[in-house]
Amino acid sequence: MENLIGGSGQVSASGGSSNMKQFDMRSSGRSSKSGGQQMQSDGSRVSLKKGRSSQSIPYALIEGPEPSQDMSYKWVLRNEKVQLIEAGIAIERFSLESDLRDLETEFRLVRKLTETKEHDNNQEAFEKESSKLNRYQKLRPFKHTRVRLVQRNADVLDSYMNANYVNTSTSQNDQIFIATQGPLSITRENFWRMIEQEQVQLVIMLCCVKENGKSKCDQYWPAEVEESFTFEESGLQVTLISVESIMPNLIQRKIKIINIEEERFMIHLQYLAWPDYGAPEATDFKIVGQILEYIREYHQKSLSNNSENKIVIHCSAGIGRTGTILAIYNIQLALERLCKNKELLLHSGQYNSLSQPRISVFGVVRRLREQRYCMVQVLSQYEFIYEYIDQWLSQTNFIKKSPKSLIQSQVTGSQTIQSSSKSE
Repeated sequence: MENLIGGSGQVSASGGSSNMKQFDMRSSGRSSKSGGQQMQSDGSRVSLKKGRSSQSIPYALIEGPEPSQDMSYKWVLRNEKVQLIEAGIAIERFSLESDLRDLETEFRLVRKLTETKEHDNNQEAFEKESSKLNRYQKLRPFKHTRVRLVQRNADVLDSYMNANYVNTSTSQNDQIFIATQGPLSITRENFWRMIEQEQVQLVIMLCCVKENGKSKCDQYWPAEVEESFTFEESGLQVTLISVESIMPNLIQRKIKIINIEEERFMIHLQYLAWPDYGAPEATDFKIVGQILEYIREYHQKSLSNNSENKIVIHCSAGIGRTGTILAIYNIQLALERLCKNKELLLHSGQYNSLSQPRISVFGVVRRLREQRYCMVQVLSQYEFIYEYIDQWLSQTNFIKKSPKSLIQSQVTGSQTIQSSSKSE
């Protein structure tokens, strides 16, 4: 890890290559302020105390440590250039500055920070016993956020799911999301047990059952309307109620779940056109927007009802496409929180206080990777997050909706930084 951070203050994100670029932020004119930490009287930075219980915060998590656990943030704190990347981009400059950023090097850096031996050791340990339950053997759930099913017998694997809880950007440890792999035939019952245990009302599926002739996910729901299947051991009965194509390549299914004598309904939304190891086409931005609206609607329902209903999101491995959609939603959620407040509340001494409306794709993806291994898997997905947010800001006219005082404070800050740069 030491070779990640050069003595010159530049950040090497080479992934081991000898001729890699170094990420030098000095030419960008970005602010060097860093949140998620406090300044000691001697000028040193310290991480803020991390909360364990779910707690709504009146501001948004743009940068700083992941509340559940953060193994990479110590490296952010050790280098000012990495802090600049983590701090993000002011919303009114996002389109311009995102075009100027070296996203390939930025993504290499986030990988370097979050694909360490420490992260690897944090994956669930019982490899031999659980290997048959993992779709991909090198991708196992992190221990500290793993979803544990209620164990029904002496078999430790009865509680096992390759799934992790994921937080939103406006609460500490709310764990509203579950990111998981596409079920295998052998894990189908455990998948539905998880749906029932976590009272899931929405499942987002971002893959096909087969892609390029390869199995990517089990057909874990009934194929025909009014068809049912029952799991004898758990007693769960799953029935397909309806199927509707609501947009090209976007299918909505209504499913009924009966547990003994209780029944409830859930929505299963499947997007068919997102390629593995890739990103949606620009022509599918509206479809991605529709998926995000479903997530937003069910998230708000959960908040309004003060319930603990989770939202399950999965693709094949549950990291690439899944992580990308979660990153976009968390960025939108944070910005909407900023927009909702007439002025940004400053909480000196509290977790991740902010004074500027900013977007940190790097920070959001880094924190997701602290909750489930390798979230946002490839460069094209990382670039897609930037592209989607840029278009969303433009189409929603978001910047004009933001509180004027916030925008003005950021503009003034940028002018000060630019003036300072000229004087050096």
